[in-house]
Amino acid sequence: MLLGDDAFSAYVHLAMLKSRGADGVFPTHHARRVDFTPHRAGGPDAPAGAPGSRWIGSLGRDDQLVEYFKPPHCPRWMTPEEFDAIPPSMVVREIRRAVHRKGFRPMRVTVETTLLDAEAYPADEVVALRLERWEVETDLRHLKTTMKMQVLRSETVAGVNKELAAFAAVYNLTRLVMAEAARRQGVHARRLSFADALGWLRHAEPGDDPPRLRVVPLRPDRIEPRAVKRRPKPFDLLNRPRDEMRNTIRNKQQRLA
Repeated sequence: MLLGDDAFSAYVHLAMLKSRGADGVFPTHHARRVDFTPHRAGGPDAPAGAPGSRWIGSLGRDDQLVEYFKPPHCPRWMTPEEFDAIPPSMVVREIRRAVHRKGFRPMRVTVETTLLDAEAYPADEVVALRLERWEVETDLRHLKTTMKMQVLRSETVAGVNKELAAFAAVYNLTRLVMAEAARRQGVHARRLSFADALGWLRHAEPGDDPPRLRVVPLRPDRIEPRAVKRRPKPFDLLNRPRDEMRNTIRNKQQRLA
């Protein structure tokens, strides 16, 4: 299951997911017209202003199956062979719901998904799953900041790949520790401290008892500024070879001598 932003809601992304046996839930791109009117016009040959999808059937209130069609041009990031392998059309489910958050005005959310079974995947649960996408930002912060993966030190492609593989292995081990602790402590795994689990994993010895991890406060709809706490030192960037910058300093010192 892949959750993403509307940049991943294009036809080619959906088709590639299905070809690999995966499913996706994405917000509908702002340029795509969505109309929940039964039997409405739509499709490649529809009149101007009509949706580009063809209506198939209704699954409930603001919940419908439609047919998306392959775009006429190949994206720049795909090869012509990959583009030719994509089917000419596919069935997609569109859902629209109003999301109510305390202290905020209701927000209307429209998603598209390849989860077509309305009984197995109720519309409200699909939209709730889409709203969990923000957790990805927290996960990336754990990788880049908590685990210090923001700056890689290798200078070769092979070295960078090894670093990424090592970070991924440690990250997955940390998540495994959190999952086991969540089962024992009877809480959701996302309520447990990632830093606490990583710290135990770094210093654990073979045969150590499983940890009891710190439970973080439940803070729904939390908003934090994306800003650093302390100002960086006012140094220039090292954007030239070190020897070249050394020579620049030496020449400046000689002129001042």
